[in-house]
Amino acid sequence: MTLSAHLIPNARLAHSLPETDQACEPDERQDAVLSQQDQADVIALAMSVSGGASAQLHLPEIDAQPAMLPALIHIATELLLDTDGQPIGRITVFDHTSRQLTASQQADLTALARQISQQVTARRTVLRLEAALQSLEVLSATDALTGLQNRRAFEQRIRQEFARARRYDLALSFLMLDVDFFKHFNDLHGHQAGDRMLHRVAQTLQKKSRGQDTLARFGGEEFVVVLPNTGRDGALVLAERYRLAIESLGVAEVTVSIGVATLDMTMQSPDELVNAADRALYRAKGSGRNKVIEAPRN
Repeated sequence: MTLSAHLIPNARLAHSLPETDQACEPDERQDAVLSQQDQADVIALAMSVSGGASAQLHLPEIDAQPAMLPALIHIATELLLDTDGQPIGRITVFDHTSRQLTASQQADLTALARQISQQVTARRTVLRLEAALQSLEVLSATDALTGLQNRRAFEQRIRQEFARARRYDLALSFLMLDVDFFKHFNDLHGHQAGDRMLHRVAQTLQKKSRGQDTLARFGGEEFVVVLPNTGRDGALVLAERYRLAIESLGVAEVTVSIGVATLDMTMQSPDELVNAADRALYRAKGSGRNKVIEAPRN
């Protein structure tokens, strides 16, 4: 009998194991449910319970028979079943000579298959829960109408960027944008058209934003942009880029007014930065709209 373990090609557990009528291509697998060391331990245990024969752990393709190794004869196979009794794989024992497992060896192999099944099923459940949690986290940070980050996500981000900028003496700027005459647009065209317009504005802003920036819906027709590592001049250029992009949509009633604020070291909290941009926005709207106004600097 051989004491070496033989793993079949691609016998790697994927976190999305295929159903019984599906094949799992190697390049579709991502995270292993069982590590290579776990699999080696399984093989070693299988050999011990089967009297030293070769063992193969096969999980990806349920219907396909494992590749037969040279000079080895199939001795026994145990299916791996999930909690619903559906096959998720198999463990197979080979030997150089034809024989049968003893009753004790067969019982041990059956118990081993049950243990593997429980481990695989439990790991699959954990991975599904982790994926669901990640999806919920994304949803909780996303504005449903525009697809941008919501106010909760923005407030968390600006606290982080404010603390980082203060600690390392980095530049930080902030924009607050308000869609001009949006109430008039809603009254004239209806709320559904207004929602579509906000979504269109959000998409336009997103196309003009940089990867490092955080663009969020602040509420109603207001949007905000956190600009890390960006000083006054860069913030004004970006604000004007946003203003022109919305103006270029060609909707006569819809433009944006923008307030710009840049961090100075007298500011002790992110609220001061936000309030400075808000006051600048108020001035922009009060002086004709469709313009960029910078907050006074200390």
